[in-house]
Amino acid sequence: MVHYIPTKEFIMRKLNNSATLTIIAASFILFISTTVLSQARYP
Repeated sequence: MVHYIPTKEFIMRKLNNSATLTIIAASFILFISTTVLSQARYP
């Protein structure tokens, strides 16, 4: 069996199949952006 790197279409299909993954992804992005902003404000 060949393991391949998930493409955008594959990821989008997964996200469409599961709303929970979408919420987790949104929370993760929000967390990352908040961390970057706080580090930018207070070096």
